[in-house]
Amino acid sequence: MSRPSERGVARIFRSIWGWAAVVEGPRGLREVWLPAPRRAALVARARRQGLGIKNGAASAGAAALQAYLAGRASRRRLGIDWSAHTPFERRVLRVVARIPAGETRTYGWVAARAGRPLAARAVGRAVGRNRCPILVPCHRVVGADGALVGYSGGGGLAMKQRLLQHEGVIPRRPSRRPRPRPSRPGSRP
Repeated sequence: MSRPSERGVARIFRSIWGWAAVVEGPRGLREVWLPAPRRAALVARARRQGLGIKNGAASAGAAALQAYLAGRASRRRLGIDWSAHTPFERRVLRVVARIPAGETRTYGWVAARAGRPLAARAVGRAVGRNRCPILVPCHRVVGADGALVGYSGGGGLAMKQRLLQHEGVIPRRPSRRPRPRPSRPGSRP
């Protein structure tokens, strides 16, 4: 266990899904690291970032993540450090943070609630910059047709699907949009 750093502390703990961590700084919760099979991977990540390392889920963020992964609801209000995000990203992520467990919303719905109803793609980029997946539940945001699209929280769409199924949601498979065929010279449109 290393001393706390000015950059923050990674609290590493074992969950029923594997090893996980939350990173806390002076302004609150900064990051959530999704479960990894080995603790050493999280320790190495913390060291690369110059973070202190503490063992165990002895913080509100770690306890909330542990409760979620164990299938228990957590009503804790978490102090999240939003300083790495733009004002628009903050609005988007605060809307996402209020999506109830077991429910999904579309990128367009989030865009409208964040005050930019035509900005679904910008919402997708903002959600993709979420540093606190699960606790700011970006996995609950789906495509306009209800299909799984995009997940940058680690583990890709398979993790997004696993998280939604953990909440009792049966998500649609990722949409398979047909790719436009390139036109050949001399062919008719």
